[in-house]
Amino acid sequence: MQAAACPFDTSQPREYRSLMAQFIGILTKADNIPIVFMLVLVLFFTWVGFKQALRNDHLIEQGREEEILREMQR
Repeated sequence: MQAAACPFDTSQPREYRSLMAQFIGILTKADNIPIVFMLVLVLFFTWVGFKQALRNDHLIEQGREEEILREMQR
């Protein structure tokens, strides 16, 4: 019986950077910095939207629907 063939070559030692180091390297390239900034903004405003939606849901549960518009305008 033969041993199962290894799908990659292990005969030569290679230096591999960790996945996180590769990821950070890609993120910090000059072309990608605006994209990363936009991603941070999208995540922030998504959080703000969900926070406001939760606040509105609590007002509705309390029967104070008329206060939702005033909350959004302040």
